[in-house]
Amino acid sequence: METYSPPSYSMPSYGAPSMVEPQYAGFWIRLGTSIIDSIILLVIGAIIGVILHSNQAASTGINTLIGLVYTFGFWLSSGQTLGNRVTNTKLVRENGDPVTFGTAFIRYLGMIVSAIPLGLGYFWVIWDPKKQTWHDKMAGTLMIRV
Repeated sequence: METYSPPSYSMPSYGAPSMVEPQYAGFWIRLGTSIIDSIILLVIGAIIGVILHSNQAASTGINTLIGLVYTFGFWLSSGQTLGNRVTNTKLVRENGDPVTFGTAFIRYLGMIVSAIPLGLGYFWVIWDPKKQTWHDKMAGTLMIRV
């Protein structure tokens, strides 16, 4: 008679092999991260605006492009913007894998959706068991502590 042995599954490591369940980043730490990143982007945008002596419309376009390059570049390279590095948080996919371009794109568009109903999608992190915002849910991502 054969004995049954359940299949073995490997849990995602989330960048730390000893952790079974990641520690999710909550509202306040994520807010701090956003403030740090916003300050960095404002300084970069101001410096470029001074260098280019651009008008308001051109500055807005350039600042949007800088924000996209900054966000996508850091998400895709390490899962951590400079603000994430300061707050020891990291963006990963729910299975623990690094963020892909498609995942980053969906998450970025989802950030707009999260902001539309008075930012409710951002505040969702307060009630969600995995501390996910709406855009995290859309993209299948988690913000974890590292």
